[in-house]
Amino acid sequence: MARAPFTNIHIHVFNTECAPDNFLRIITSNFVRKHPKTFKSIIDKRFTRGIIRQLAKWGANKKGKDRGSVNKYISFLEVGTTNRQLDIYRDALSVAQKYDPQCRLIGLSLDMDHMDDKGRPPKNFNTQLKELKQIKKYYPDQFFPFVCVDPRGHAGQLMVNWMKKFFENGMVRPYFAGIKMYPALGFFPFDPRLDEMYAYAEKEGIPIMSHCTRVGSQYIGPSIESLIPHEVEMIQPEDSASPEFIKAKSEIHARIERYYSQNPSWIKNNDYGDNDLACDLFGHPQNYIPVMLKYPKLKICLAHMGGDDQIELMNPENETENEIIKLDGYNWASLVKELMLTFPNLYTDISYTLAKLDEKKVRDEIQDWLRSADQEGKALSERVLFGTDFYMTEREARESELYQKAQNQLSQWMTVMSRDNCERYLFELP
Repeated sequence: MARAPFTNIHIHVFNTECAPDNFLRIITSNFVRKHPKTFKSIIDKRFTRGIIRQLAKWGANKKGKDRGSVNKYISFLEVGTTNRQLDIYRDALSVAQKYDPQCRLIGLSLDMDHMDDKGRPPKNFNTQLKELKQIKKYYPDQFFPFVCVDPRGHAGQLMVNWMKKFFENGMVRPYFAGIKMYPALGFFPFDPRLDEMYAYAEKEGIPIMSHCTRVGSQYIGPSIESLIPHEVEMIQPEDSASPEFIKAKSEIHARIERYYSQNPSWIKNNDYGDNDLACDLFGHPQNYIPVMLKYPKLKICLAHMGGDDQIELMNPENETENEIIKLDGYNWASLVKELMLTFPNLYTDISYTLAKLDEKKVRDEIQDWLRSADQEGKALSERVLFGTDFYMTEREARESELYQKAQNQLSQWMTVMSRDNCERYLFELP
């Protein structure tokens, strides 16, 4: 029996037209955040990108909170400013085809319509999706897009009705193959408005891919406090008295309260999109426990293994010394791994994180992760997916270099991650 095609489970093809004008406020520089449109208008000048990189590093150091490399944002601006979605996809395809002419690329859309209350993107999300459908028509066997969901755009049964046209209407097969979530843009994954969507996805075997790092895009609007109530409502599993749910609910509420009381500036309405740490509350791995308890057959992938910055801190000594981890209560990489040991349908991928495979600490922790087994004795390596996060990684390493890093450093797992696991995650029915 032939093996499944080589698959890159995590790429992006959206361009800067899909982002609001104030998008650059995701960079941790007060100067950039006060003048985002000015910077966006001149971003095509090479020297300006260098200035932004320096401003971002300076801003992160000044605030005493390292939000990670700004390289992904520069990659977005360099590639996304001048290319159509189709062109970006073809660039990724040309690299993947060297590994397998029949390769499959999973294109993750991103709904940035609600990223900034003060302005929508030049190209709204529906237009982004129409263009993805066109790419699917050109490459029906090699392009498998995911549709992004946000409860502020559609909610409850209306969301399901809206989604069905992407999964149930197509020429030969559905246009879309999965669901993308990006909670840091301003919502919790346990939001009750997502309940019907999860039920539909579980019933139909539709996989969900959710961004899960402390670093990334975020809500940059002025009303962050309205999005984070002290007592946030959440999806209730059938056994709402279960110890797992009670513990998660209690810790989530306590975390929100700590952020409000101990660091008032972290959750505070402002006009500059300074919501970095507040938005971590949305994407926290613990937020998926209520969802997984209610929908145990739902396939969810928490992308990036929690983040390479968290993998570098994966030992008790480092974790107890890190200020943000202490206030948060968890190292995200450690928690994602722990959740995978408990929930048999929870996946992760190595996208973006694989750019750091040359670093011994990161490589050792990932290899240990792949060698671990869950409580039923099944290897976690069967639920780790290969992905690169193209083209956000272009400033870290070229796409072909990322493929080679994975081949060199994770050779014994590369085939299962890029073929068997992706096939099961994408198409296995509950």
